[in-house]
Amino acid sequence: MTFASIRDLPGVSREFGPAQAWDLVNAGHADGLVQALSRRLSETRVLSVRRIAKGFTAEFIETPVEIRTVNMHGVVQSRFSKRHAPLE
Repeated sequence: MTFASIRDLPGVSREFGPAQAWDLVNAGHADGLVQALSRRLSETRVLSVRRIAKGFTAEFIETPVEIRTVNMHGVVQSRFSKRHAPLE
C-alpha cells in the first residue's frame, strides 16, 4: 500500500492532503502486509483505510467534539496573607 494508492480511493483525494512531518499515521500489519491505517484529518475527522479482498476501502469517521455544561458551586478561600499577596 502506498499513499498514492490511498489517494486514488473514492473521496480520499480531496480530503487527504500532502503528509506533513508532524502527521501521525497509525498502521496495522500482518504477514508483511499493511492491513489498515488511520490518519486524523482534523479535530473531528479520521480517515480509516482497511485491506479488503480486492484492494482497500476508505472510511471517514466523524469524531465530534463533546461539550458539556457543568454547574458548580463553592467558596473560594485564599491562603495569601499580606506578606504573600501578589504584587500590584
